[in-house]
Amino acid sequence: MDSVIFGAGTWGKGLKKGLEKYYGIHICAICDNDKSKWGSIIDNVKITPPQELLNTDFEKIFVCIANRTEFSMVEAQLIHMGISRDKIVLMRTSKEYQDAFIQLDPFRKNWIKEFSDYTRKIGLKGCTAECGVYFGETSMFINKYWPDQTLHLFDTFEGFSEKDIEYDSNNFASFKNSEFSKNPFKIDTPDSMLDIVKARMCYPENLKIHKGLFSECSKDIEDQFCFVNLDMDLYQPQLDGLRFFWNKMQLGGIILLHDYFNPKLPGVMKSVEDFEKEIGQVLPKFPIGDHCSIAIIKYN
Repeated sequence: MDSVIFGAGTWGKGLKKGLEKYYGIHICAICDNDKSKWGSIIDNVKITPPQELLNTDFEKIFVCIANRTEFSMVEAQLIHMGISRDKIVLMRTSKEYQDAFIQLDPFRKNWIKEFSDYTRKIGLKGCTAECGVYFGETSMFINKYWPDQTLHLFDTFEGFSEKDIEYDSNNFASFKNSEFSKNPFKIDTPDSMLDIVKARMCYPENLKIHKGLFSECSKDIEDQFCFVNLDMDLYQPQLDGLRFFWNKMQLGGIILLHDYFNPKLPGVMKSVEDFEKEIGQVLPKFPIGDHCSIAIIKYN
């Protein structure tokens, strides 16, 4: 699926990486109204004037810009250029952003919603957490579907640790030969990244944000949890996450591991295998239908 991003700022850059990593969407063009950006390169894609879209074949154009007042103008501009409204995906508000990602990833988002409904039905209490937040594409759904629970967010908000990259590169050939070994989530403006994450939340007052390496920023947290999403991609932080959360999970709670089935990130599956050896148990785990994630249920 070839698509276009309108908006070459921090939001657009983060969206490009997220769409390509999680949804297999190839970004064939990035456009912007800012002439000073034309000709610049973002991840091997040149920033072009919007008019060049008329010579580009694409399925969707994702409008993702920081200035909320400009969305209607951009939408009108694209329609005036002859681009069908059905191809335009506005990511202007938290709801529109959520709606767009539900369309892109219905299995995972619907599973999270249904599990949240189930926790309320059976009275399962506890906080929620995500480790590996990036721009908050999944965090916003956890925040939305557990409106009464604290959501702990853990991330360096700067990309992978070089030490963790080195470990996975030395131990997993498929990782070393993949784009992930180049630290594709490295961010030079972490404060801007945090602002974007907060802006996407329905209930920002529920957030507790922990910035830094997980092994360091998770210290002194004694909360109990009903749902945790581990999405740190690399072996050591994933293993640290399992060690930290397992005894803090409520019975019946779920730890969801993204990229468990991703052959380019074998450290995720290996972290589970090694954790099972540590605790002397085979964990009850099951796929959730998104061809990528596996869920582990706390049973004793």
